[in-house]
Amino acid sequence: MAERGTIYLICFHRPLHHARHYLGWTSDLPDRLARHASGNGSRLMAAVGRARIGWTLARTWVGVTRADERRMHKMKNGPRLCPRCAALKDGGQVAAVTGYARLVLERLSFELERRRA
Repeated sequence: MAERGTIYLICFHRPLHHARHYLGWTSDLPDRLARHASGNGSRLMAAVGRARIGWTLARTWVGVTRADERRMHKMKNGPRLCPRCAALKDGGQVAAVTGYARLVLERLSFELERRRA
């Protein structure tokens, strides 16, 4: 049976060339986000960091496989899957993040602040 994990969607605060989102899979979301924040997670996220582009964890799907992530990635649906982009497109406010995603974001914010200091 395939390993289950979390698919996550990161929304960039401004585009990096053509890229506006990063879609990934992990079995340890807090660790993976910390690695992205430190520039060691992926080449795209490292480039986003070097360009000093902020980013937000926009959405997660829990209990999915890597094959699910590959299918989602090939569909190129980042903007349609992103609640942040949908809210901004409609002129509304971005919905509050709750639960597990909130804990991850708090940890990430702490890591980013520590890195900037």
